[in-house]
Amino acid sequence: MIKYVVVTLVVLVVLGLFRPALARMGLGRLPGDFKMTVNGSRVPVPLTSTVLISLAFTLILAMFGR
Repeated sequence: MIKYVVVTLVVLVVLGLFRPALARMGLGRLPGDFKMTVNGSRVPVPLTSTVLISLAFTLILAMFGR
């Protein structure tokens, strides 16, 4: 179980590092990604981007096994 937590954290750190490059490719600005204003600050809610990233990881895991 701890292995999955560590892998998830590593993936999140890597995605955080590559966020500017992913934003240039349009991730985070797809239809279905929206921004909410909460107490005067804008909070991004990337629903469509999250679904696409999840689908990509699911396909990778299905191809290479678990």
